[in-house]
Amino acid sequence: MGKRVCLSVILSFLAIAGFAQIDDYNQFRQQILNDYNTYRTQVLDDYAKFLNTVWKDYDSFRGELLFPDKKPKENSLAPKVDDNPQSVIPTPDKPTKPKPQPSAPIDLKPEVPSPFVDNISFPFYTAIIKAPNINVQHLEEADEKSISRLWSEYQKNSIYSKISASLQQARLAYNLNDWLTYVLVRMYSDAIYANDANSSLVLSHYILVNMGYNVRLGKNSNNRILLLVPFMQNIYGRPFLNINGKRYYIFFENTGRADDNSIGAVYTCDLPQDAYLGKSINLVLENPQFPNNGYTEYNRSYGTMTLKGRISNVDIQIGRDYPQTDVPVYAASSLSAEFRKDLLGQVAAQIQGLSEYNAVSKILDFIQHAFKYKTDWDQFGYEKSFFVEENFCYPNNDCEDRAILMAFLVRGLLHLDVHLLYYPGHEATAIRFSDQSTKGDGYIYQNSKYIICDPTYVGAGVGQCMPEYENVKPTVELW
Repeated sequence: MGKRVCLSVILSFLAIAGFAQIDDYNQFRQQILNDYNTYRTQVLDDYAKFLNTVWKDYDSFRGELLFPDKKPKENSLAPKVDDNPQSVIPTPDKPTKPKPQPSAPIDLKPEVPSPFVDNISFPFYTAIIKAPNINVQHLEEADEKSISRLWSEYQKNSIYSKISASLQQARLAYNLNDWLTYVLVRMYSDAIYANDANSSLVLSHYILVNMGYNVRLGKNSNNRILLLVPFMQNIYGRPFLNINGKRYYIFFENTGRADDNSIGAVYTCDLPQDAYLGKSINLVLENPQFPNNGYTEYNRSYGTMTLKGRISNVDIQIGRDYPQTDVPVYAASSLSAEFRKDLLGQVAAQIQGLSEYNAVSKILDFIQHAFKYKTDWDQFGYEKSFFVEENFCYPNNDCEDRAILMAFLVRGLLHLDVHLLYYPGHEATAIRFSDQSTKGDGYIYQNSKYIICDPTYVGAGVGQCMPEYENVKPTVELW
C-alpha cells in the first residue's frame, strides 16, 4: 500500500511540472511499469516455492444467509385509507457503499499464442470455445510437493503464454465479466483434465493467478482440492475462510451453488502479505453476449399497463447459475441490454404524460399486482435474488426482486434517485422526488427527503410503510 501511495505522489508531482517534462515523465513511468512487471513476474516465479511450504490450517465459516430473518409467507395487504399517512421512520443505518474496483493488473506477458499441435473444443453456455489442447501432467497426490511440482511444470512449459490469447479472445467476444471469466477458465481446465477434478483445479488456479486474480489453492483433510476465491462483494450460502482479514470463498469441483457448507479445516500456503497478489472477482454483469438458444415469452398485465416480450434462454441460465450476492449487484447489473431497452420503452409509452408522482404510483401499483408472491425458499428451495430480467421468466417473485425492478424502472425512466432498503426479512425502496414536499413515510438522507415505496406491500400507495417496519431502522443499499 505504501509503495502505491508513494508512486501516486511522485506521478502527481511530475505531472504538475508541465508539458516540457512529458518525455522525462513518460520515461519514468515506463521504468516504474517495468519494475512492477519484474516484481510481479518474480512473485509468479516464486509461487511454486510458496506452494511447497508447510500449509496452514484455517477453520472454515459456514456461509451466511442474505436474509437471516424469515420473509413473510404471503403478501402484506395495505389497509384502504383516504390519505397517505405521513411519518418519519428512524434514520437509516449508515449506507453500504459499493466497493471501488481496483485498477486492472498490468499484463505480464504478451497475449500472443505460441505454436500448438491442435485445439480442444468445449461448451461454454451456448458458445463452443476452441483453445489449445496443451500437453500437461496430472497431479500425483493432493499434497504440497506434488502441487508445487505441477505448478513448476506449467511455468517451465510456458502454459499461460500458449493459452492466454484464446481465452482473452473469448473474454472479449462474449463480453465476460470477472465471474464469467472465472467460469470460462474452470470449463477449459475441466476439458483438459477430464475426470480429474484435483488436477483441473490446480490448472484453474494457475491460469487465474496469471490473469491477475488473487485466487488461492487449498485442500481439506480428505485431500479434496479447493479454490479459494475473493470477491469485491459478499457471497451468501457458501463457506469461506478469513485470511489476513479478507474473505476467501470455497469452491469445489463445480462452479454452481454450494451444497457442502460444512467441510471443516482447510489448508493453504502462506503468501507474502506485502506482495500484490491480484484483484478480487467483481460480480457486476455488463450485458454478456452469448449466441441465443431460444426465448421464453412473457406477458404481465394489471390495470392499464401491459408488458409483453421475450427473454433469451441463455440469459435465464446465467442468472440461474449466478452466485448469491448483495442485492445492489442485481440492480446495477445487466443480463441483456436489448431486453432492458424494450422493457423501458414499453413502460415509458404507458406512463407518458403522467406527473412524476402519478408515474411512480402506476409503476408501484403494477409491480404489486402483476406478479405472484412466493418466497425463494418456497419457489427454489434456497435464497435467489433476481436480476431485472428474471422477474419476467419465473411464475413468482418476492420482496427483493420487486425492489430491484422498481428501482430500475424509476431510475431508468424518471431519473430519480432510488434507495434499496434492507430490513430484517424484507427489502423495499425509497425515492427522492423532485417535489420535496411529497407526503408519506420516509426519512432524511443528506438533507433530502426519501419517500418509502414498497412494491411488496400490496395496495399501498407512495409513502406507505408496512406497519411492522415503521419503527425499524433500514439499511440503505447504494447502487
